[in-house]
Amino acid sequence: MIESINPILYPALINAISMIVAAVITTAGILFGASKIADRKKLQNELLQAYRDIEGLYTVEQYHTQMNISENGKDNKSHVRKLVQNNEGLYLSGRNTISQVKRKIVKLEAVIT
Repeated sequence: MIESINPILYPALINAISMIVAAVITTAGILFGASKIADRKKLQNELLQAYRDIEGLYTVEQYHTQMNISENGKDNKSHVRKLVQNNEGLYLSGRNTISQVKRKIVKLEAVIT
C-alpha cells in the first residue's frame, strides 16, 4: 500500500498522522484531568459532610451538657470525655473544635460553590 503512495505525499501523511496522535494525547490528558477534578470534588464534598457531622455531634454534646446542668447541677462533659478516652481509646485532638469546624465549613463551602 505504501509503495502506491506518491513520495510527494509522505510529508502530508506524516503531518496527518502526527495530528491524529496529538489529538489522541490531548483527549487522554483532558479525560485524565477531568477525572482528577471529579475525584477532588467528591473528596471535598465528603470532607464537608464530615465537618457538618462533627458540628452536629458538638451540638448534641451541648444539648446533653445543658440537660445535665439543669438536672444534676453539673455538666459531666469532662467526665464523659475521660470515660470515652479510657474505655474506648478515643479522644478529641483539639484541632476540630466547634469554632474551628464552623470556619472550615465556611471555607470549604466557598471552594466547592
